[in-house]
Amino acid sequence: MDFISTKLPPDVAGDVTIARFSGRDSDEKWLVSVNHSHFLTSRSNAEKIAALANGGADRSYDDAYRAYCNAAADPGAKEHFIDWCERHRQRLEGLADTPDTHALRYRRLLLSRPACERVAAWLGWLFRPPVFATVWIAALALVVFRMLHHGTHVSSGNYWLAAGLALFGVLLHEFGHVTACVRHGARQGGIGVGLYWIWPAFYADVRGGWVLGHGARAVISLGGLYFQSIYLAALCAIELMAGRATVSMAISISMLLMFTTLNPVFKYDGYWIFSDLLNVTNLHARISGHLRALLVSDRATRAGLLCTQMTGVSVAFAVLAAGYISYLLTMMLGTVAGEIARLPQLWLGASRSITQHLPLVGEGGMSIARFLSALLGVAFLELAICVLGYRSLQSARKVLVRS
Repeated sequence: MDFISTKLPPDVAGDVTIARFSGRDSDEKWLVSVNHSHFLTSRSNAEKIAALANGGADRSYDDAYRAYCNAAADPGAKEHFIDWCERHRQRLEGLADTPDTHALRYRRLLLSRPACERVAAWLGWLFRPPVFATVWIAALALVVFRMLHHGTHVSSGNYWLAAGLALFGVLLHEFGHVTACVRHGARQGGIGVGLYWIWPAFYADVRGGWVLGHGARAVISLGGLYFQSIYLAALCAIELMAGRATVSMAISISMLLMFTTLNPVFKYDGYWIFSDLLNVTNLHARISGHLRALLVSDRATRAGLLCTQMTGVSVAFAVLAAGYISYLLTMMLGTVAGEIARLPQLWLGASRSITQHLPLVGEGGMSIARFLSALLGVAFLELAICVLGYRSLQSARKVLVRS
């Protein structure tokens, strides 16, 4: 191996951090983050990567191995270190440019890490355990009271204004994740917007929370729904006092979005909450492997598997997924039916405006705008039903039949 030691070691460029990952598995795992690429590996591999990080183009293998010995708990022989580096040279040098495999594409940062840090520091008191429990119970109690008082009927109102109000709640949702992350001392990367499948979506970069224990990770995953619940409670209070139809529609849209993010079929909050509470990684793969084992095992093995925790997890996963899809169809189809029922009346108003030769401003223009807005709203909701329903079925099928 001496002839290799004269070569320059691979340079791992970019923002590199390593930390122990607190998982349920018996094998110790370490989280390596290089720019936007995150992966789990062994402690030995993580220590080697850290030793190679940002060493510069002219650093020798002697320098790299010295850094490895200083950082590693149990450093191996120099020739083994060099051999490992050469075998993985191409991948190591490409880590900084490894594309992020997250389903959210075309991401653009809206609020920087320092800006989010300041807001999170101001709101962090909301995650003190007594405050967290009291505020969330009070918010959910108000939401339940509103549902019992008004039911789930979607009142007619200004759909686009209601959607805007619900969208603001989604932004607060992301602040909830960031605030919980900062509160627990983990690194966050700001809030941005991207394209998830065909849907524009906000996101919070809180993957720094992966280095925390599973309890703290669960709080970070729940933080978004916590903040959104507070906002939803505020909307419910406004509706109960003022009875605004647009606010009522914003509440319905917000509830739909919250139930959607609880869906464990996609890698939304529900998936991560489930994973964090169980302290497992690759939840979908675990469930699919367990279901496959139940189907192909002999009777004795199957009887033993039925008594395991993963069977309960798989059943809970199926119930939550079915509940989400049922709620999605009920709410969306009900909203579409309500909007379609309004179309004849809105069309009559628009037609009357046209036949009376009213200018396309004032009341005449408003009548036409209301009709077109309702028509566009129906088309948007129908598209949502088709796309989300299709994606739910496709994701569920992959979980069940993944090899």
